[in-house]
Amino acid sequence: MMRKALITGALFLVLPVASSAQVAVGARVGTLGVGAEASFRVNSRIAIRGGYGIVPYEFDQEVGDVQYNVEPTSKLPNIGVDLSLGMIRLGGGLMFFQDSTKLTGVPTGTVTFGGTQYTGAQIGTVRGSLDHGSAVPYGIIGFGNPSGTGFGMFLDLGAAFTKKPDLQVTASGPISSSAAFRTDLEEERQDIQDKLDKYFKVWPIVSLGFRFGF
Repeated sequence: MMRKALITGALFLVLPVASSAQVAVGARVGTLGVGAEASFRVNSRIAIRGGYGIVPYEFDQEVGDVQYNVEPTSKLPNIGVDLSLGMIRLGGGLMFFQDSTKLTGVPTGTVTFGGTQYTGAQIGTVRGSLDHGSAVPYGIIGFGNPSGTGFGMFLDLGAAFTKKPDLQVTASGPISSSAAFRTDLEEERQDIQDKLDKYFKVWPIVSLGFRFGF
């Protein structure tokens, strides 16, 4: 509903000045992923922008005795408005998380969950899913013009402000049905949550793009 309202509002801004509006398409790479975007310049100061990025990277994070592979959410559409102030731009809008961040850990040897020792064979594979919320606000400061005519470059710096991450964790091993183990797994989940809170409360935006406007 929020997405539809924003898009509808953007169209109402564009329609009255459609005859003088400029359109640009481009490509971008950075923490918003590798993807494409389009912009509609309403007047000399205001432009409406929308884009879609695929996040191709992942990283490893050790928590306690387990090394987890972390795959950040891979699909990041956004829509917003830019205000040109001469050499710089200010912008804001909404970024949409279309899937969750995934975690996978395969304990080896003996590990400790919740103060209790378990073998990797007992635990099996630990999988986690981190929900960021469906739509979150972002703000940027920009350099270069993503909605000008001809070829050009632009840079966006800023952040999206996610909700408090909600992490769910499961284990696949034979001990996973034990009530005592589930209590210990919950302590492990909280340890992972505390670690990830440092990374995912704010989604940094560093995005370099190229555009062609007409």
